[in-house]
Amino acid sequence: MRYAVLFLFLIFFSCANESYENRLIKYLNYLKAEKYDKAYSLLSKTDQNAVTLEEFSSNLSSIDRVIVRKTSNKVLESSTSESGSSVTVTVEVKKIDMRKLFLNIPELAVDKKLSVKEVEKIMNKNRNNLNKCVVIFNKDYKLINEEDKWVIKADLDIIKYINDNLKSAIEYEKAGEYDKAMSAIEKIIDYEEVDRKAVDIYSAAMEKNNYKNNYLKLSYQIESSTIVARITNTGTYALKELSVKMEVYDNGALKDEALLTPISKEKEKTLGYNESAEARHTFENLTPNDKIKVYVMSISF
Repeated sequence: MRYAVLFLFLIFFSCANESYENRLIKYLNYLKAEKYDKAYSLLSKTDQNAVTLEEFSSNLSSIDRVIVRKTSNKVLESSTSESGSSVTVTVEVKKIDMRKLFLNIPELAVDKKLSVKEVEKIMNKNRNNLNKCVVIFNKDYKLINEEDKWVIKADLDIIKYINDNLKSAIEYEKAGEYDKAMSAIEKIIDYEEVDRKAVDIYSAAMEKNNYKNNYLKLSYQIESSTIVARITNTGTYALKELSVKMEVYDNGALKDEALLTPISKEKEKTLGYNESAEARHTFENLTPNDKIKVYVMSISF
């Protein structure tokens, strides 16, 4: 009887102090099995405070989900911090590379929503090409000890911060607010998790901002209640899109505004070197005391 009690105690003690490697493998297996609620329960409190379970489980596309299913993980080594409160586990990851996948199986790169079954069907049909997309690399996972249990520190708070700023940068860049787009990228550019996309957005915003400020000459005149703006392209790029913002102020307060697109892809017209475009808009109740502000908003090459 005494040995039976001791045996049960050892089982309980073992479960209560599950190794960090087992916890990590369990987390990765839950992700593969799409048991997101169980995987979420193994995250640190910081991660759980950063994203909800719904956000955690809805971020993956159908292609991402299939890739995770087909990913294999092998623990190589681990190192514990001096305090013993955190550990880094190095895992050998064997998975499908998204860029190689689109290159070798273009059918998956089409701009439409595919279901998981459709993705698997396409992959099974292209098994030989699929093998060319597999990459092997090492990835470090960090675990910390919370309430005598090892939990995964996935840095979802940092990832959310990066994604939020990246989303803002894209919106600012599209709206022609290039300074704000660059500022949003500058907040995240030093994080290791930031990929090439952020650099591309920053470069595009900087180039457009420079071109807008240095090579587009704008003047305007008022004809009765109509503001007529004239924009001349003195640079060497042909503009495919050009938007102009007009703002009317009364005693410092914005009274009226208009966003015009004299050059757009829909109009199938470009603005080449030394060419000019005109934008005009009639405002109601425009008075001689109103202050007028007219400027180029956004451009594309």
